Amino acid sequence: MLDLNIQNKTKKRKRYIKNFKQKAIDVLPADTDLNKVDVWFQDETRIGQQGSITRIWAEKGTRPRAVRQ
Repeated sequence: MLDLNIQNKTKKRKRYIKNFKQKAIDVLPADTDLNKVDVWFQDETRIGQQGSITRIWAEKGTRPRAVRQ
């Protein structure tokens, strides 16, 4: 069941990407030069690597404090 859901989402993305250029042209003002248009995407990742392991030198058996990003 899960793989069918993923396939459906992939098909929708492919259809959206296929029609993306025309959709972008429809949204832009008519006098816009398309050679000067940049398209940027934003993803949903977290800022920085929260929860990452910090590696520093320390004596065996101690718990050193280290600042994470």
